[in-house]
Amino acid sequence: MPDTQAYPIQNVIAPDFGRPENLYFNTADTAPACRGALPWTMLANHKLSTNTYLNALFPHVWQTYANIGQIGLHVNADAKVSISVYANFPDCDPLEIVQWTGAGPHVLWLKKLPTGTVRLTFTLFAKAAVNITGLQWVTDTAPRRAASLSIGLCTFNREPFLALTLNALVQQRETTPAIEAIWVVNQGAAFRDTALLENANLDSVNVLEQPNLGGCGGFTRSLLESITSENPTTHHVLMDDDIVLDPRVIDRIALFLGYCDENLALGGQMLEIEHPTRLHEAGGRLHPLWYVESVGHGLEMDQPKGIALFDETPEIHYNAWWFCVIPTDVIRTIGLPPPLFIRGDDIEYGCRMKEAGVATIPLPGCVVWHESFAYKTSDWLHYYDLRNRLILAGLHPNTVAPPDALYLLGYCLSILFQHRYRATEVALKAISDVLTPPKEALGVDSATRHNDLVAWLKHFPEPKNYAVGALPENEAGVLVPLDPSVPAMVKMSVKGFITLHLSRIMPRRKPLKFDCIPQAPAVGSRDYLAARNPEGSEFTLYRSDLRLLWRLFFKTTLVCLKYARQSKEMGGVYRVELEEMRSKENWLKTFGKSP
Repeated sequence: MPDTQAYPIQNVIAPDFGRPENLYFNTADTAPACRGALPWTMLANHKLSTNTYLNALFPHVWQTYANIGQIGLHVNADAKVSISVYANFPDCDPLEIVQWTGAGPHVLWLKKLPTGTVRLTFTLFAKAAVNITGLQWVTDTAPRRAASLSIGLCTFNREPFLALTLNALVQQRETTPAIEAIWVVNQGAAFRDTALLENANLDSVNVLEQPNLGGCGGFTRSLLESITSENPTTHHVLMDDDIVLDPRVIDRIALFLGYCDENLALGGQMLEIEHPTRLHEAGGRLHPLWYVESVGHGLEMDQPKGIALFDETPEIHYNAWWFCVIPTDVIRTIGLPPPLFIRGDDIEYGCRMKEAGVATIPLPGCVVWHESFAYKTSDWLHYYDLRNRLILAGLHPNTVAPPDALYLLGYCLSILFQHRYRATEVALKAISDVLTPPKEALGVDSATRHNDLVAWLKHFPEPKNYAVGALPENEAGVLVPLDPSVPAMVKMSVKGFITLHLSRIMPRRKPLKFDCIPQAPAVGSRDYLAARNPEGSEFTLYRSDLRLLWRLFFKTTLVCLKYARQSKEMGGVYRVELEEMRSKENWLKTFGKSP
């Protein structure tokens, strides 16, 4: 097909931005000069292999959600190279389907993919010293549309992260003209970083200052700006401020949007900053037992099992807003989120899109790195997690089954038997607040409500923290998963009461030590130390207290009985009143703008 026009669908990218090399190339050490932007130089006998998370092409997502034709691989080399393209299968060895040796620009067209192909990869071998000036997966079908992007960054006092991310996006605009506008919603202190201020003054960057309205208020402001702009875009990209970004994934987004269905939201995966090959989530599913299942959680994306996650596009219900792409027409149609402040606004909006017939899919190889959530255990975060999940269940009962009182009783007891008495008080407050009308539960405004919550928390003592060098004598603990079934929760509670009382007549034992907060079955009657950060430089000591145990047990029982009586009625109230609270007019008022 020498005269066939080739259109790019996915650029091959080399290691850059300090990210792990083995996410890009299998044999990065055999082509050490292939780094950063093209052109790349390869010496004789250097080789690239791309059966990797960031450079394999996954046909399923393109065949299912996009409209492309024949697939090919375009290369431009100024000296002779040898290229083999492979079809990869779930249960057998890769099959070479096309091979070419030569120099200059060339496209290796793949006439027909073998049945069962889940992944396309290639190896490139340099016969002599060569400069590679072009390398990308292509198709013979022109894009259906030219996508345009606005990007919304919500930030609160994370200037070092934000400065790097914004600079990367500004630089990426030079090669990805689809990026038309960047909205930075600052809810913290005024910027001081020189480079950040310089980029903030660019015509393409719009900085909006507002009070701390939580991630929900910040992201909603960018959603609103994107759909009311004088120069509207086809899609809006939501990104956290505290991420590490390879901005070339924005180019991949723009290429895919040129071919995919109009009403489709795209999700970016989150890998952990602390373990940069480890996947935290490739989108979330809402489990019937009322918890969020993080798709792919814990997979190592430089290993075959991790890469295979995208051999067939995972089904998800929502994608977190650390990296999510939403069509602006969808935002106009389904409206803005309710004012949830933080935690769960992305889940609620994903449910709203799903109910409107708008699917969300994870686009393979589109990723950000974010700090792990395993150590984000502040009690006020726990309040928003629980409160907003209860609100979500009331708003979308056909998507998220509301929990019954017995389930909530078990949920609270699982915290109580972790000796987390302050967190138990927070959980009970979250349940109680959801049983009050929305305008009371969500406060006069989000900022005031949050300040009141933080002030309320000061009434309850925090457990003691220790530096790692000053820990009390301890023993290693063993993590045990929590079984959320009713019989298991009953057994855990009965055993917990008995063993805690028996422990008072037994010799005091050393506290257990864990690298994270353990579930109640791992604790038993023991006090324990739990790491507060990934480095393990600081620990919190949780001690059992029979007086607090009994008081909070009775309080938990009363709150859950109240929930059993009132939750169904309040669910209806929330569905009605939150429609007004999430209206464009209400948000404009919140932002101090005229409707």
